[in-house]
Amino acid sequence: MNLLKHAITSGQSYNEVLQLDLQEANTPNEREQGLINTPANTAMTFPNSTGSFTTKGMNKNLNISKFDNQGNIVQSYRSAPPGIDNLPMGNKVGTVIETPSQYQKLVQDTQSPNLR
Repeated sequence: MNLLKHAITSGQSYNEVLQLDLQEANTPNEREQGLINTPANTAMTFPNSTGSFTTKGMNKNLNISKFDNQGNIVQSYRSAPPGIDNLPMGNKVGTVIETPSQYQKLVQDTQSPNLR
């Protein structure tokens, strides 16, 4: 359910989120590294998280959402750029989901008479 809510808050399609290689950060090293140097189709969950997050060392924008243990959205950032030192996520324990932000350019069909 949290993946669906994350898709909604991040503006990504649920299908797109489901097709990502979802990994879980359990060790201190995995939590520190996050999505640094991972393939573009990698997403990560951080269970039992508290405090702030960072995008330092990242090479792509991220969608980041935090959910409390009841599944309520605590905080959400859409397309957070690399280099941010402090993204407040709240102090209560919860699960954070990070997915790569996908920039999508609107393509207009100039052949369609319905688009003006």
